[in-house]
Amino acid sequence: MSEDVTYADYLRLPELLALQVPLADGVDDELLFIAVHQVQELWFGQLLRDLSGVRDRMLEGDPRAARAGLVRSTVITRALIAGIHPLRGMPPREFHAFRGALGGSSGAQSAQYLEIAALCGADWVRGEHGARAVAGLSPLERERARGRLAEPTVWEAFVSLLAKAGFAVGTAQERREAFGRRGGPPGR
Repeated sequence: MSEDVTYADYLRLPELLALQVPLADGVDDELLFIAVHQVQELWFGQLLRDLSGVRDRMLEGDPRAARAGLVRSTVITRALIAGIHPLRGMPPREFHAFRGALGGSSGAQSAQYLEIAALCGADWVRGEHGARAVAGLSPLERERARGRLAEPTVWEAFVSLLAKAGFAVGTAQERREAFGRRGGPPGR
C-alpha cells in the first residue's frame, strides 16, 4: 500500500458514509436500519464471490480449495445472521415512523439474495415465487439473476465432485448412500 493512502482513503469512508441517507425526517433508528441492510448487502457480495469460487473449485475437482471456501462462507453466513440482531433493539414504532417513506421497497427485492439462492440451488427461486422476485428487479439485476439461474449450482458441483471421486450419485438413494459412506468410494 502506498504511504500516501490513508485508512479512510482505502475504504472510501467519506463516500460510504455519505450513502446512509434517511428518507424520513427525525427518525433516529432509520440510520441503523440503513446501516444494517447495507452491511448485509456487502456480505452478500462477498458470499456470492466465495460460493462461486467454491462451485468452480468443485467443478475443477479440487475439494480442498472448495472446502476452504465453504468454511469461509459458513463464517460469513454466521456474520449475516448476527448482523441483523441490532434491529432487535428497534422498537416497532420507530420502524413504522419511517416505513411509509420506503414505499413498496422490501428486502425481498435483494438481487444478491436471489442470486445466492439460485447459486445454492434453492428450488423456490426456479418456481413462481422466484419468477415474481426476478420480475421486481432492475433490468441489470434481472440479467444477473437469469445468469445465475443458468449456471451450475453449488449442489450440482458437489454431486459432480462426488461422481469424479467414484461415487455412484445418479439417484437420490445413491447420493444418500454416498453421503453416509466414510473412507471413499467402493474399491478404494
